[in-house]
Amino acid sequence: MDYNVDSTPLRGMASATIASTNGMFNKNVIQKNLCQECLDKVTDTLEGYFEKGKEEYLPFCLVDFDTLDIYPMQKMNIAYSVRDYWIEIEHKDYEMEVNAYYLPERNF
Repeated sequence: MDYNVDSTPLRGMASATIASTNGMFNKNVIQKNLCQECLDKVTDTLEGYFEKGKEEYLPFCLVDFDTLDIYPMQKMNIAYSVRDYWIEIEHKDYEMEVNAYYLPERNF
């Protein structure tokens, strides 16, 4: 899996391009970085990827490390709102472009 990340922290923006030449889920890499409970959550969200094929499902998800909620980023998703973040996703064959914006609530 290849990726490129660019961010502008002062503006609360980040973008990433994630590409996979074969679309495969590498469980070994994930196991090294997540506890077993979190790994179980990730693999549960990706069951559709294994059962229904690669056309609609990608082995990619976001993890909210404050709440440990898992957000699968499948082809039917084009935007997400997660707490104070707005996430936009553009899907291509084995590539995703993800833009994230930090948009906290304002007090006027």
